[in-house]
Amino acid sequence: MLYILDVLVDFLDGHLLRPLTTVIDAVIAGVYYFLWVSYFIGYCLVEGSTQVWKFLRFAASGIHRHYSDLYYTTQGVTEYFYRGTTHGLRNVRDLCQSVGLFLCNLLIELGNFVLWVLMLLPRFLMFIFDCVVEFVMHSIVARGLSLLNSVFRLSIGLTLLLVLYMFRRYVYLLLIYLLHRARLEITTKTQSVYLWTDQQLTRFKENMRKEPVNASPPQGGGCVICLERIRTIVIMPCRHLCLCCECCDQLMLRYENRCPVCRNDAVQYLSVYV
Repeated sequence: MLYILDVLVDFLDGHLLRPLTTVIDAVIAGVYYFLWVSYFIGYCLVEGSTQVWKFLRFAASGIHRHYSDLYYTTQGVTEYFYRGTTHGLRNVRDLCQSVGLFLCNLLIELGNFVLWVLMLLPRFLMFIFDCVVEFVMHSIVARGLSLLNSVFRLSIGLTLLLVLYMFRRYVYLLLIYLLHRARLEITTKTQSVYLWTDQQLTRFKENMRKEPVNASPPQGGGCVICLERIRTIVIMPCRHLCLCCECCDQLMLRYENRCPVCRNDAVQYLSVYV
């Protein structure tokens, strides 16, 4: 019995629980990878748009600022021709410094953007490597848990078999006791049925002997219908012995379930051999 239960548990585990666990793990992994890819794409879009927006804003602000500086410098150069060379040379120097600073900042921002674009592929490869490592670790953990579960159930089965082997004498005696008890119960019930049947037959014979005169069938030993064959059928519950087998069959074929003597309903027809 334990072997059958162990085989049944192994069958359910191999054909139902493990495929269901695999499907659930695959669904969870698919959802996990989908969320990670969505996060990665959203991160790229948001970060790229942020970098482009910063670059454009910086370029626009720099152009506006340097346009203003160029305007003021041009105005200063114009004033130079009117006020002297010192102020004009200072303005030219400021203009060159502003233009150089703008170009340096523009190159820095451009380098940052190019570096971010170049780092997209390594980040993507690192993301894929992370997903693969996590999947492998998850598979190893799942296999390990399944192996531990199988070993635990196998140890339980071996323990039960060892216990049964150690107490095999008591198990054998218990089985003998149960079989003996079942045999006694069957014998007792069989004897009870036999005694009850004998009592019913005895009571039936006594009632037949004590049949009242007013309910007795017509005198004679023949059937009350054909008046030729011997009476062998007793009608219940009125207990009239008044029919032969052939006439009883004819009454049953015609669905006339009434006693031909007292006209009461006939529930059962009993064969009597006197």
